[in-house]
Amino acid sequence: MDQNVINDVKRLAFEVLKDERIMTEENFNFMDAEKMDSVNRVAILVAIEKEYDFIFKLKEISSWNTVMELAEIVEKKM
Repeated sequence: MDQNVINDVKRLAFEVLKDERIMTEENFNFMDAEKMDSVNRVAILVAIEKEYDFIFKLKEISSWNTVMELAEIVEKKM
């Protein structure tokens, strides 16, 4: 997996959730973040869509819980 994609996912998720563990844990589970809710889930996806200039499919919106799962989806869309 591309480390740049992982780093981008971590950075963008951190900007939304402000949870330091996103940056320090290798495969952070977003469900462990205090501020994780449906609004912030969408905010993370929108930030990634803007960064990479693509749109997530409906099935991709709810198919991830960890940094690596989300990074894998992003990498497949590139």
